[in-house]
Amino acid sequence: MSWAATIPEDQRFNGDEPKGLLKTAMEPFLPRDLLYRPKMGFAVPIDLWLRGEIKGFARDTLLGRAARERGLFRQEEVESMLDRHARGENLAPRLWALLMLELWFEMWIDPANPPLGAVAGRLGGRPAGLLPA
Repeated sequence: MSWAATIPEDQRFNGDEPKGLLKTAMEPFLPRDLLYRPKMGFAVPIDLWLRGEIKGFARDTLLGRAARERGLFRQEEVESMLDRHARGENLAPRLWALLMLELWFEMWIDPANPPLGAVAGRLGGRPAGLLPA
């Protein structure tokens, strides 16, 4: 950081080009069209996760005792959404929001569960992309 701060501002920025110095330095190594292409987003495959790797975890969490006792969701509707999603209907945004809300309650509101500990335990002690490593 100290070294980078010594680079004069007119060399750090190439007009209004983000990361201009980095791009200029990489020109000998990378194709120009790759370096200067427009920004591109990427999709997170939540729909696939909810049909695969975390399907059981989501079902157990959203239909589990804590969620039932909390009474925030109509369990029949949640179960229907999980089943419809498993059959191909993309309900990932709604299911993900419900799952994140329930996990937030479990981690921060339920006194019996220490933050992150209970969730990591239910994931077999591994993050599975949901928790920091």
